[in-house]
Amino acid sequence: MYKNFFKPLRIFNLLSFILLTATIHGYAQPQPSNFDPSDPAYNHVSVFIEEETLHTIPRPYSAVHHYGPFMRYTIDPQITIRFNIEGGESEDIRLQPLVDEAATYWNEILGDQGLTIVPFSSGGGIPNFIIQTVPNSYFYDDFNMQSSMAITYEAGYSGLRYLNSHYSFITSPGIYVRQSDEITRAELQQLETNFGTNNRTVLLENFVYTLILHEFGHAVGLSHPRTRTNAISLYPPSSERWHTNDELGVASLETLQDRPQPGLMENYQFEFLQALYLYNQPQYQHLARHMIHLSDGERRWIRAMVSCTRRYDPPPPEENRELNSNVNNQTCPKFVFLNRKYTRRTA
Repeated sequence: MYKNFFKPLRIFNLLSFILLTATIHGYAQPQPSNFDPSDPAYNHVSVFIEEETLHTIPRPYSAVHHYGPFMRYTIDPQITIRFNIEGGESEDIRLQPLVDEAATYWNEILGDQGLTIVPFSSGGGIPNFIIQTVPNSYFYDDFNMQSSMAITYEAGYSGLRYLNSHYSFITSPGIYVRQSDEITRAELQQLETNFGTNNRTVLLENFVYTLILHEFGHAVGLSHPRTRTNAISLYPPSSERWHTNDELGVASLETLQDRPQPGLMENYQFEFLQALYLYNQPQYQHLARHMIHLSDGERRWIRAMVSCTRRYDPPPPEENRELNSNVNNQTCPKFVFLNRKYTRRTA
């Protein structure tokens, strides 16, 4: 790991900038103090909000509005992330094949909603997104990022100009992955249990694929639904029932489920994979890569908001409201926000 280069003045300037210029925020509702299975404050989906609507009528982030119909990404085909394994071993994982595979998955979700994610190398257009590794020390300049493996800056994030002026490697919207990370034997053992193999390369590729899927979610407007403190505590056991309303306070609520789906956008990939593993038992003994995906709620929300490009007046609550997106007319889904609470974007 790289050394921490904290300097008091630098910290003060960085925190001052964050407070003054953070522009696209995740929306989340506060957690109730006691477990209440009917309380919609148990968030399962959180989204970024457009800057200009933060103090008026909140409007969810529109990827098509910021990227256009294509997110064209660049990536060095040779870049890797190095995992330093407890005990002195290491493993390098190439990013490009996993990025391409993750882009293919997202195109299955969003391609018919107006956004296609393609490698710039496929030809045509101008690149507007980058995937690259950055020094580990970058993640130590903000105490909120020290445990993060990657951070994504979505198109439209006004802080990019400031970041580029201080960090020459932050050049455009993109996914910025730390050059190396530490992994313990216990974490490897968990992955072995989750995926049913002891092939270390396969395990780490599956883990990085999960990370890239998650970061693409940030790039198109999804945020973290909860904090780390209860990242998986509400999944198993199935005897605990909790409300799986997509938890942005929408008028139409889903039915209560005994076993709500784990959300890809949970803060930490190890916790998500463990929750996904438990969710799929006993039908499947182990996970496979194709089983790593958005929950139904996340999928519905991102499809509904990806082409949302104009203001709207939130309608009164109605029973059984459906979330629909009309790409041709560029209309917004009718969100109804309750108990607003905006939180700063995180990795």
